[in-house]
Amino acid sequence: MRKECCRLIVLALALAPAGAAHGADDQRIVATHGGRAELHALRGGPARVELVGVISDERCPAAVACVWAKAPAIEIYFEAARKHGKFRLTMGAPAPQQLFGDWRVEFLWLEPRPQKPEEFAKLKPLGAYRAGLRITRN
Repeated sequence: MRKECCRLIVLALALAPAGAAHGADDQRIVATHGGRAELHALRGGPARVELVGVISDERCPAAVACVWAKAPAIEIYFEAARKHGKFRLTMGAPAPQQLFGDWRVEFLWLEPRPQKPEEFAKLKPLGAYRAGLRITRN
C-alpha cells in the first residue's frame, strides 16, 4: 500500500450544525490511520489526534433490514498541553464524546459504511476507514 494512503488526513470543515457557532475552538476533522493531525488554531496551544483503531463496526449494511446492529466504536490517541492518552468513542452512544482536561472530542461519523450483508460485523483494513471528529476547547 502506498505510504500516502496511510497518512492522517486532516480537513478543517467549514460546515457547522444549524445554529451553532463555529470558531477557532470548535474544529471538525476527518482522520484516517497512520499519522497525527495537528490542530494549531485552538486557544491554549496545539492539539494532536490520531485514529488508532476501529474496535467494532456492526452497523446494518445499506438496503438491509437488521434485527440487531450496534454503533461503531473507535480508539483514538489525543495529546494537548503536555497531557496525552488513548480512549474509545462509540458513535450514537448516550455520550459519543470524551472529555480530556479542557478538551471535548466527539465522534460524529465513520466511513465506509457496510454495503453488503456479508460485510456485517467484519472489519475492513484500518487504512480504509475515515472518522469524523469534532474537537472543542472549553
